[in-house]
Amino acid sequence: DFFDAVHRIVENVHFDRDVTVSLFETNIRVLGGLLSAHLLITDPSTGALEHAPPAFAYDDQLLDLALELAYRLLPAFSSPTGIPYHRVNLRRGVEPGETAQTCTAAAGTLLLEFGLLSRLSGERRFE
Repeated sequence: DFFDAVHRIVENVHFDRDVTVSLFETNIRVLGGLLSAHLLITDPSTGALEHAPPAFAYDDQLLDLALELAYRLLPAFSSPTGIPYHRVNLRRGVEPGETAQTCTAAAGTLLLEFGLLSRLSGERRFE
């Protein structure tokens, strides 16, 4: 169920990995998923916590994971134009020779997740 999945994510997902990811795909699927699940748990209007098992404890762990991931994605924005690189290594940043070419959709879609992350965390650097 949902709460078991949250527990498994909190216990097993770590982003200190030597892997190169698509900024666009990681943003919409991983960062967006973490933020959505965090909102589902913390927004009282969803009533999600009313259905949580008694042992379920949540202390913003998904938001913390989202922050960790976003910090690892930030090097992609260190391009000559400010438009982010398409790929970034989660441990080493942008690899030498990475192409600066990207599409407007891939660059523009970051506004939603990064803006929401700023609002939820208070970290203004993501806006």
